[in-house]
Amino acid sequence: MMQLSEALVLALVLTSGVLLLAVATVWRCVFSESPSLPMWRFLRRNGIARDDAVEALSGSRVMQAELSCTLCDGGRQCLERLAAGATVPLEHCPNARFFDKFGLRLQAESAASRNPQRPKPNLDFTDAGRSKGPKPAR
Repeated sequence: MMQLSEALVLALVLTSGVLLLAVATVWRCVFSESPSLPMWRFLRRNGIARDDAVEALSGSRVMQAELSCTLCDGGRQCLERLAAGATVPLEHCPNARFFDKFGLRLQAESAASRNPQRPKPNLDFTDAGRSKGPKPAR
């Protein structure tokens, strides 16, 4: 005969398992070759479908890559590159090794895009650099 504590533990484990299965199912539906993930758009531009990636690598590796792409803060930059016609992301991509498995070398970021030209601040502190407005009261 099962003790009450054993029954509670068993119920907790079963409930956790069902919850995990539900989350995994939703995850797969949402991220399954999601067109919003830049990694799949880059791969499709190179003729590589999600099924090809899963076949070439493990499913867990593909899910890791999807998660990395989802959490990456460079998503906007990738979307801009896609809009400009690029076929690979920049080399700082967290999925660089993933793309490398398919023979896709990531593009190095140019110095101009790393350090965009910003207007130089006016550091002229002489009287010539000041405005001719009213002088502050003393």
